[in-house]
Amino acid sequence: MASSPATQDPRELFLTGWIGEHPINGTDVAHLLLCPHSTAVAEGVELFAELLQLRPYSDGVMPDIPAVIARVELHGLDVHFFYGDEGDLSRPVPADWADAAANQGFVIVTFGTAPFAGDLAELDRYFERADRLFIGKVPVTHHTPDA
Repeated sequence: MASSPATQDPRELFLTGWIGEHPINGTDVAHLLLCPHSTAVAEGVELFAELLQLRPYSDGVMPDIPAVIARVELHGLDVHFFYGDEGDLSRPVPADWADAAANQGFVIVTFGTAPFAGDLAELDRYFERADRLFIGKVPVTHHTPDA
């Protein structure tokens, strides 16, 4: 995978999550939002979203992302978002989030090209700008510690 400003240092990307309703069957679906921490790295993030094979949110299409491109791994109550050859973003998650991710077998990943303040109460406003969002379904795997 090619390198962009956002992929050179994972600390430049913000990761957060929440549970939302599945658009078809109404069950709980785990969501992740990735975006740059600041406008300083925002220039390369659109290319990064395309390299992850995410589609523009405004297209109305949610592609299935192959695990060789990106995957979510559950390590107890920590989630790791692996991408490319070495990318790994992680954060703690509540048990209901981990359960929803495991039950569905995928996580809906939204990649925003603009920084996000991190307050989940502001998500609706952030999602009003569909032109700066990319989306896809990323497979979930379970971490199995080496014996």
